[in-house]
Amino acid sequence: MIDRKDGGPPSRENRVVGASRDDATLFPSGIVLRHSVKASVPIVRPCLAGRATPEEDAMYKSILVPVDLAEAELAAPAIAAAESFATASDGTIRLVFVRSLVPITYMEFVPADFDAGQQSESEAKLAEIAAKVNLPAERVSAKVLVGSVHGEVLAEADASGADLIVIGSHEPGILAYVIGSNASTIVRRAKCSVLVVR
Repeated sequence: MIDRKDGGPPSRENRVVGASRDDATLFPSGIVLRHSVKASVPIVRPCLAGRATPEEDAMYKSILVPVDLAEAELAAPAIAAAESFATASDGTIRLVFVRSLVPITYMEFVPADFDAGQQSESEAKLAEIAAKVNLPAERVSAKVLVGSVHGEVLAEADASGADLIVIGSHEPGILAYVIGSNASTIVRRAKCSVLVVR
């Protein structure tokens, strides 16, 4: 947790998940960046406690945001945080959605164009979300991948040279449940910084 700038007790809005009390960075969006005690990557949540200087913001140029199209509202806080970082640093945002593979045993029961149809539909939905990002169009991209969520997100982060992954999370209380298996695996294995935002 962090203390509010007005000297009052920490509020629900300015708690940082699993963070120590050292080395806070405050960004224009109201995001507080701290490094986790349990992991080597920062885990954050929105905070209204203060603002950073532009120099503190200008560290993330390539931001990757995984989006689950089945729970697109979950990505909204992550996209908002990514927008803030990208705006401050003239960075780019890449939205990714990872489709599950259709098990081979079911392939004979689905139409021949099922996979292509799923890909097209997913691309259209992700493009709609990307169009709402408040950045110039040339600084926002979207890509639909197929495979395991954490594996494809990590591979895309490496391939695109991402220096930050921003993930939206569920609300429950224990870390294993708070950020879910895909997100927790990304946090543990990513080579770049990872922010988990609620």
